Amino acid sequence: MVRLRFDGAMDVHLSGDSVGFLTGVLDWTVSVPPMVLIAFGVARLAKSEARLLDVALAVIGARWVLMIVGLLTLGIPRDISVTNPVLLVFALAMLPLLGLYFVNLFRSYRTATGLEGGKLWLAYLTTLIVSEALSKLALVL
Repeated sequence: MVRLRFDGAMDVHLSGDSVGFLTGVLDWTVSVPPMVLIAFGVARLAKSEARLLDVALAVIGARWVLMIVGLLTLGIPRDISVTNPVLLVFALAMLPLLGLYFVNLFRSYRTATGLEGGKLWLAYLTTLIVSEALSKLALVL
């Protein structure tokens, strides 16, 4: 079992315990489908001719980078202390991957929606903030 939780639309956290299958499904359910619907709704509000399928593929397709982050965590020893330098090396290795995730998500969202300029940035940032807030709220409730 992996000790990684995707507990939010964009959040990736190491968990102290192994994450079970049902927890993983719950995390995915409250993060990915709502993000797709929010991204589609925001694009339509911005007068885009985007199709739901295109936006869904853009959002889900960009998440492959997060799976690489998950693979990196397999190399972290279980009994490691938070102050161990090995953990810092893994954390620093993950930062460029997370940056790549946001760049891929932005580019795929731009392609799926056809938005440009300020409308694109407003739609993208609104999608990120609203989907993250709603997924966190759903996990708390």
